[in-house]
Amino acid sequence: AMTSTKELVGTHAVYNFHLGRPFGTDERSRVMVKLEKGNWQLMP
Repeated sequence: AMTSTKELVGTHAVYNFHLGRPFGTDERSRVMVKLEKGNWQLMP
């Protein structure tokens, strides 16, 4: 049942479970940020 879950929207990621990706996350669940003058800046 878990391996057939597709595009499940969660708090920290969109999950797609299958045998090759046991945690269900992909590149959409990772971002690069930096702290600049006390504010978080999203990096491209």
